Parts: sequence; C-alpha cells; structure tokens
Amino acid sequence: VDGKPFRWTPSFVIPVDGLLQFYYVSPRRASRAEKTIGTLAIQHLCAFYASSDVQALGGTMRVDALRRYVWRLTLTSEHVGMILSVLPSQDRRPAYVLLQSRVKDLKNLHSVVFPPPGPPPKKGGVSTPLQAHDREALDLELGRLNNLSPLGIEREYILDLSIHEDRVVAQIILATAKREDAVENLRPVSQFHATDSAMQKVVPAPPVNNKAAKDKPGPPATSLLPLAPEWVRCPPVSGVWRVTYPQVKERAEGPRLRLAREYCGWE
Repeated sequence: VDGKPFRWTPSFVIPVDGLLQFYYVSPRRASRAEKTIGTLAIQHLCAFYASSDVQALGGTMRVDALRRYVWRLTLTSEHVGMILSVLPSQDRRPAYVLLQSRVKDLKNLHSVVFPPPGPPPKKGGVSTPLQAHDREALDLELGRLNNLSPLGIEREYILDLSIHEDRVVAQIILATAKREDAVENLRPVSQFHATDSAMQKVVPAPPVNNKAAKDKPGPPATSLLPLAPEWVRCPPVSGVWRVTYPQVKERAEGPRLRLAREYCGWE
C-alpha cells in the first residue's frame, strides 16, 4: 500500500485513498493430458537467457519476457531447475512463481530446486537454484498451500492460525504425523503461543504440567497442545504454532500424495 509491503489478513480494511499494488495468483495447473515440452527446446531457452545480451537487461525485463509466454509451457521439475540455474539470483524467485504452476511432476519439484532438510551444504557441495529463505518468502508470494509439498514436509513452520490457509497446513502436518506415528516426535519441536489481540503481541501460553512433556528434550509443551486430536479436525482460530516436522524412518508416501491432491491442487 503506497509502496510499503504488508501482509493481508481478513482484518484488513481497504483504505479510502492511496495506491494498492498486488499480484493475483490463481495457478492453472498442467493437466495429465498435456505433454511436456522437449528438453532440446528448454536447452535453447536456457541458451537464450544465458546470452550476454539478455543478461545485460536491467530491472524486471527478463522475468517480464518469461511472463508473456509461460502459460504455453508444460514443464518437468528438471526443466524448472535448468531455467532457474541460468537466471541471475535476483530473478530466480519471481521466475519460480511463474513456472511452478506449469510443472507436471510436482512431487519432484522441491527436491530439484530447494536444498534438502538439514544443515546447508559445505563449500563446493551441490547447490540448488533456490535456498531455504526463498521457500519462506514463496509461502507468502504463492500462498502456503500452493508452495507446500506434503512429500517434503520436513521443515520448520511458523503458522498464524488466524489465517485459514495456515490452519489447513497445520491439519496436514498433524494428519501426516498421525499416519506416520510421528506425533510424539513433534512434541519437543513444537511451541504454541496464544495471541493477545488487544496488545497485538504473541505471548507464550503457560506450560503443561505432565511428566510426558517434561521427559522430552527441547521447548516445553504448552497449555493448548498442538498434538490434541481435535486439532486435526479444527485447529484454533487464533494463536501462532511454531513446529518442525522431523525426519521419519518410514514415510507414508501414498497418504502424503492424497493430501497433496486434496489440499494443494496436485493432479
């Protein structure tokens, strides 16, 4: 609004004057019937973007050019990785916003463009086109559900439960943990904070007084346990839940794919 970034919430009231700028994102997913473009064509496209003339273009011209024809493309995850890798770093995230909805094999996309869970690779190791901080920014730019991969759910989340989309992500996390017997593993890496709306602050809820919570290492559990069964059906409509989904020995890929199709628009 008037050149200053803000995060939209249901409580936002449109001002009576000023300039409101935004991107409307309504992804048109590639259908199963569409055939992906050939790798040779992508190689030619990458060569074009890697050329010195295109690299010398300033501002947003490279991404604006991609915006004009991206809706014609049907891509694989590897294609997206190839395109992002030849773009300057400042263009990669806005380009990913354009390309993501045109990918057929979404289940492979995050493993191609984002680093795996865990510490960053050592110097000289394999690098990915986008980094962990890009994924966090894309949660806002694309929307959490558009940018979520239930197959790669192992990461940290800070969910504002006053926002519907964040509540759905909380349900997906808990449903996956329940299926994979990982609910107890969430307890030491989970914190819930009640929101004091009058003060507009996030304040910790009082700790639970139970032996199970005390025996677990890490942050204390809170009075509203995010592991309560009713949260899967209906999470609270306020508060902030900070949680890290842990690595599990046996991932339930089938149920994860069903969640992706039901909530994230996967084919």
